[in-house]
Amino acid sequence: MAKSILFFLLFLIFTSVFIPDLYSQKVENLGENVNTDIDELAPVISQDGKTLYFIRSRFKQGKGFVQESWYSDIDATGYCNTAKKLKLPFSRPDTKCQVVSVTADGSVVLAALNEKDTLNNINGLYLSHKYSDGWDNPERINILNFGTFIGDTKNWGVHLAENGKILFIYKSVSKDNPFNEIFVSFLKNDTLWSEPAKLSGNVNLKSGVQGNFAPFLAPDDVTLFFASDRKGGFGSSDLYMCKRLDNSWLRWSDPVNLGELINSDEWEGYFFISPDGKYGYFVSGNKTIGDNDIFRFKFEPSFLPKPIVVVTGKISDAKNSELIPAEISFESATDRTHKYYAKFYPEKKKFRLVVPGGKKYKLKVTSPGYINYTGTVDYLSVNTYKEIKYDIALKEKTIVEAVEEPEVITLDNIYFDFGKSDIKKESYPELDKIVRLLFENSGIRIEIFAHTDNVGSDDYNLKLSQSRAESVLSYLVSNGIQESRLTAKGFGSSKPVADNNTEQGRQKNRRVEFKIIK
Repeated sequence: MAKSILFFLLFLIFTSVFIPDLYSQKVENLGENVNTDIDELAPVISQDGKTLYFIRSRFKQGKGFVQESWYSDIDATGYCNTAKKLKLPFSRPDTKCQVVSVTADGSVVLAALNEKDTLNNINGLYLSHKYSDGWDNPERINILNFGTFIGDTKNWGVHLAENGKILFIYKSVSKDNPFNEIFVSFLKNDTLWSEPAKLSGNVNLKSGVQGNFAPFLAPDDVTLFFASDRKGGFGSSDLYMCKRLDNSWLRWSDPVNLGELINSDEWEGYFFISPDGKYGYFVSGNKTIGDNDIFRFKFEPSFLPKPIVVVTGKISDAKNSELIPAEISFESATDRTHKYYAKFYPEKKKFRLVVPGGKKYKLKVTSPGYINYTGTVDYLSVNTYKEIKYDIALKEKTIVEAVEEPEVITLDNIYFDFGKSDIKKESYPELDKIVRLLFENSGIRIEIFAHTDNVGSDDYNLKLSQSRAESVLSYLVSNGIQESRLTAKGFGSSKPVADNNTEQGRQKNRRVEFKIIK
């Protein structure tokens, strides 16, 4: 109850500040470089602020509305250059495909719809990276029971929140009922999103023909903008905003109309805030070059939903300064319910992450084979848009540092002749690493385990594996390691890690492992 009252009071403060300041801004048409005599819809700005993605829609006799994806390069002054048609990874002429979001790591979220296919085929959401020479292979975004959820409707759309963990979806009730409702889905793990749940309250008010659509979550993770043709608006569709009341993401305050600066007696929709928080974009049919056009207005810090911090940087190897792939996370240090993630790809030279200001965060950087970087960053005093750069160098793990608790680790590149226990010379470099490890860490012991595949009898394999484990022990002793720090045990074929019915599986099962005992 106390949290709900607090959210409500914040909402009253927000609306009393946001709307008057919003009225004071000048709205501008993006001009003929972007807008034409047909519909321009669904603006999306890339995370670096350098690209505007949008769609053009026109009616063709016998085909209905045909949509094409376009983009415009934005220069340092905010000027939009002449738009170009976007070549998308789905090349089929009967497939509608558009950019619906761009993630912090530069991944592009694509929505694909083909009226001749089922939802189990090409229809759905995808992640892909755009490069100068094309796209990488699109990776499907898996949403639990998405096919059943969408049903037979051909009218749906999505918005991925800045944090990359919340997905808003709107869809019409059915192909015969154009009324739209807004839903939310949560990232459950790296590969699966939860089944969409409908937002409650007056967000999905049963009023109008089109209903409620085109949601956009501000970078504060609290303020939701959307379009609706509900009663009481200025035109055929207006833009509204509301505030999240709790962490269920289902309860929202009563929507507030954005007013006459944005809304007119025409159609308005597709509100979008640029990632740097400097501009608000929307689509309107008022005072246009043709049909619906894309407009924008400049934000003032006083009416930003909440100040944001744009964190950029690169991750490198502390020893040689080479860039390395890594994952970066910011977790709220107070409630631990808000987490923000980004991935760093060396070829992209920079990661980018947007977090709300006014908070402390626990920063964590991880990369396979490297010691995690952790720290606390304090943005409590941030009350306006801010850019901060972090270049972080990670130290490579030694074998001991890689093991926090005793665990079994497989030794790569240990080779024996077929059916024998003699160690081949090409195995020496790998074993020499263990020698160095033991010399540098006099307080540890290791257990050596050897395994075989299932070719041969159990008794034969057990004896062979024991002999191989002892050969490894003997090599370490011959290089100066005390035998009292070592034990050797063979398991034969009793502990496979892969399928013995394939050569690849048998190769994985023929292995030597060790366990560090600190």
